[in-house]
Order: sequence, then structure tokens, then C-alpha cells
Amino acid sequence: MEARYRSKSDEHRGALLAATVRVSARRSDGTEQKTGTGFFITDRWVLTAAHVIPPGTEPHVLWEGWELPAEVLEQKPENVTSNYQTPDVALLGVGADGRPVPEHGCIELFDLKEPDPGDELFAYGWPLIGDGRPMQDGMVMQYDSTRKPEGGPLLFLTKGRQVQPGASGAAVIHLDRGVVVGIIKLTRARDWDGGAVLLPTRAVLDAFPDYELAERNRAATESVNSREALRRRFGRVLTRITDALAAAKPEWRQSTLEVLEGVYPPDVSAEELAFKFMDLSLEQLWDPLQHLARIRAKDLHPRQLLHYTACCSWVRQRPWVEPHGAALLTKEREAEQPQIVHVPCTNPLTGKMYVGRAASRRDWKVVILTVPDGESDPDAESGPGGTELPARLLHTIRAQLLTNVTLVDTGDRAQVQAKWKQKRDRALAKAYQLLLVLPEGTAIQDEGLLRGLRQEFPGCMFAIFAPSLAAGPSGFPDLLRLPASLPPADEEYAADLYGDLKDQLRKAT
Repeated sequence: MEARYRSKSDEHRGALLAATVRVSARRSDGTEQKTGTGFFITDRWVLTAAHVIPPGTEPHVLWEGWELPAEVLEQKPENVTSNYQTPDVALLGVGADGRPVPEHGCIELFDLKEPDPGDELFAYGWPLIGDGRPMQDGMVMQYDSTRKPEGGPLLFLTKGRQVQPGASGAAVIHLDRGVVVGIIKLTRARDWDGGAVLLPTRAVLDAFPDYELAERNRAATESVNSREALRRRFGRVLTRITDALAAAKPEWRQSTLEVLEGVYPPDVSAEELAFKFMDLSLEQLWDPLQHLARIRAKDLHPRQLLHYTACCSWVRQRPWVEPHGAALLTKEREAEQPQIVHVPCTNPLTGKMYVGRAASRRDWKVVILTVPDGESDPDAESGPGGTELPARLLHTIRAQLLTNVTLVDTGDRAQVQAKWKQKRDRALAKAYQLLLVLPEGTAIQDEGLLRGLRQEFPGCMFAIFAPSLAAGPSGFPDLLRLPASLPPADEEYAADLYGDLKDQLRKAT
């Protein structure tokens, strides 16, 4: 069978199918009165249209051969009898009776204020065919415009696909972003392809303020790889990869994907290829990067691509950089008085990967601090106005900070001290651009030194790249510890492989 190119849109469709259920509203005697569609947003919560569950019926959720009794947690409006009532949405709970709930997909809710006209949307559900039986069907449509009924929320209108009864309550995803932007409420026309009326995600979230839907849904879909989730998760790193690949001509991106997947696609955007790269292991990165190196495209730097993609790549099924740790580092860098950060690593390269992965909001410059050679005074700077900090460490930090605002001879201690007195405030105001890595062995067990650095250089971000830190008497109260990711053996393996790949790419270019 000939290989077929799979785009991110194909993955988004598959994710929606894995979360979609058929909703059966039954009378007390078990007969089905109405049928519709719904979808999982958490492990035990399902959203559907309120009119799918008429008064006097009980909902049942059918998913992949499972039949799961459900309960209506809340319905807006209550006792709805028409799909013209607003907002027309219901939140169902499954598994409340103690029955097991099978492992299923969840789809991510996203408050898109309004799609752009013509944006491609996709829904999946169980519309009724001629004899009244439900049939699984995918529905492709385009966004058209909005409507604001009197006394009701804003509604989205689509075009290009006739929506049949039974599809009510289906999730509608934005095919480019892969997230739910609305729920099918009713059709715009029964006899022609007039499209559908959607209840936007914002109106859904507003309907259930007591259930924290956005937060619970975000937790349930944390590992979902929708395009929107990846953009949020990888931030500037993804942008860097995309910008680098945009330097390649379209046919070069197509040939690169052919090297990677064995399929020459009809077209592939820079971002689409970036998502492909981010899913690769370090071993798998070699062939496509070598291909790009041979192209010798202007402004296309395979070694930079290697660094950015390695921040996201998997080594033996583990991320090189722990994503939660990278998020903590980003948050701390933006604090007014950041703590000193311990990056757990046996190889300095891991620390640099942490910084590269974390710098999703600003560009950071990583400075590995070293003690100047030939210093004759290893003691602390003391006396009137002294800091009681090691003179050598003070000199190298001050010199580095000053270079961002003025010309200074970093080897001339007297000049550095004089310039520091004049331009200290300006230098500290520029400190947000830097992440200063303390020399190996410095401040490992000296809590007073760590505290002194924070006082002498407020606003500066200091990091310690070390496997572990032995806590002092008070347990390092001013230290933020990031979570580790790779075991030491895997980390060293990844660092060696990364170095080999970088050397090979240097030769190839």
C-alpha cells in the first residue's frame, strides 16, 4: 500500500473521534426518546446540547461499544424543549454509580473570540439517516459569521455542510488549531447545505461557572498534542524552529519531509514541518538535518535547528528537559526578585537546554561565570560598603553586567569598580536579559553567599548547574529546585549524541 502523508489536521480529526460519544436519552421503560452527540472534556465529564435530553429522560453515553449510564450535572436552560432556546448546553457525569469508565480521549476547549471567515472547521457525530438510525459521520464546514439572538449569547454560523438531526451536541474543532471552538446547536437549513449554528466555547464556559471547566479540561488534556497546545507549551522554541524552516523553499521542505517519512507531500508549511521535527528523537533528527545542511539555503542553520529541536526531542521516551521545570524557570525569570535556581544535571549542556526550552517569552543570554585568572585577592570584599562576597566572583559578575551598558576592560579591576559605581543602576536594569550561571563548586553549601548575591544584585537571575545540592542548616530557603528529567546515564548519552550530531552537521555545511 502506498504511504500517505498525514498532516496535523489528520491528527486533530483522530483526537476528536477518540473523545466523541453518542448520547441516548431514554424514558423510564428504557425506550429511546431522543439521540444526539457529545464529547469527553475530562475523564468523567461529557458535554452535549441540552435539547438532546428532554424532560423526563435519563442520559446514556455510548462510546466504543461501552454503554455508560450518566447523570445530568447541570443543564442550561433546565427542562429545555427546543433547540432554539439558549444557551442549550448540558454537562453530564459518567461513572458516578461506581462503574468503571474506559480509557478514552479528551478534547481541548478553546475560547476563540471568533474564527476568521473561511477557516476550516470539523465536527464528528451521529446524525440520523432516512430511516431514523444514527450513522457515524464527519462534517467539514467553514466559518461564516455571527448571530446575536435577543437575550442570548453570541452564536457562530458555518456554511458548506448540511447538519442533520442527531448531530446536535457535537464538538466543532478548528482544524488548524485542533481545539473545540463550539458545539453544534442546530442546522441553518434542512434542505440545502446551509451549514450549522454553533454555541461558542466561551458561552459553554460561562454556562457552568461553578465547575471550573477550563481548568479541569486543561488538566485532562495536558498531554494532548493539538497544534494550539503545542504552541502554548513550546512558545518561542517552536517559533525559532518554524522561522528557521521558513528560510527553506517549499520544495526543500517537501523533500525534507520525504526524507523523514518516505512521502513527498503536496505541500508542507514551515510550522507543519516544525511539529514533525519536535516529535523526533535525537537519532531520528540526523537524516532530515543532514538533508537541510546539504541544501545550503541562505539563513538556514541546521546546527541551530538541532539545538532548538533537541530542547523538545525525546531520548529513550523521556523529554530531555522536564516541561514543568522549564515553566518554573520561565516564571522565576519574570519575578521582580528571582530566586537562585538549581538546575539538576550531570552535564552543563542540559542546563543550556533548560534555558533554551524555558525562554519562551524573552530572549535570554546564558553567561557561564568564571573567576578571572591572575587575581591576587581571593578574599571577600570587606570594609566600608563591603559586600562580604568573594572579590573574584564580584568582579566577574560586575564586569559581565557592565558590558551590556558600557565599554569596560573586564580584566581591569579598578576600572570595573569605578564604572560599577557610576552605572550600577543601569547595569542592573538590563539584567533581565541574562541568566548568570555560577562557577562550578561556588555556593554549593554556602547559604550566606547565595543570600548575599540576591542582595547585591537584585533582579539578576542566577543558576547553579549541578547534579544535586547538599542543603545547609536552613535548607536553602532562597533556592528554587527544578525537577530532573533524564537519568544520569541517559543524560550523558544524549549529550554525547548531541555533540556527535553537531560535529557531523558542521562538516556537512
